[in-house]
Amino acid sequence: MSNFSYTMHQTLEREKPHVNTKSLDEPFLIPGFSNLKLTRNDFAPPFNDIEPSGEHVEFMTEQIMAVTMSYGVIVNNFYELESNYVDYWNEKIGPKAFCVSPLCAAAPPPPSPPEVMEKPSYVKFLDQQLKCEWNSVMESNSAGVPTVAMPFVAEQHLNARFVAEEVAVGLRVMARGGSVKGRGRRWIC
Repeated sequence: MSNFSYTMHQTLEREKPHVNTKSLDEPFLIPGFSNLKLTRNDFAPPFNDIEPSGEHVEFMTEQIMAVTMSYGVIVNNFYELESNYVDYWNEKIGPKAFCVSPLCAAAPPPPSPPEVMEKPSYVKFLDQQLKCEWNSVMESNSAGVPTVAMPFVAEQHLNARFVAEEVAVGLRVMARGGSVKGRGRRWIC
């Protein structure tokens, strides 16, 4: 999870800035970030409910308790990309976030001239996976490639908002009708 997503989830839970919203698509301001507006639809169910409950919430509560008792949290990110959110996390939420990426930049460069090689089995497996999550964002940014974000589940909606609006390194594919969540697979850029 990105620092942005993690911080937004914690702020939503602690500050409850969404409590007076009437719909899932009604924007609300995020405390501590004067220009940042999110909607409840930016969060996955059940976390977009005013009073979330259920197994997922219980699991996350246990995880949060474990994090609060830790010395720090290792985050798959680099400080320069999310410095505002790392700093906010470290000052207001904690424990200290340690950014350890982009690990993809540590890979050795391809052989020169490029040789045709059989992909290792783990690369073949990864190529078959359908998920465009935070590692994809990290890899794209590290390679200087813009991201086209088309979120579907979990914190992908927050990641898409971050990519398009916060750091402007890509475009977010939006559903027709103004909702951040698509219905019927009608999308626009």
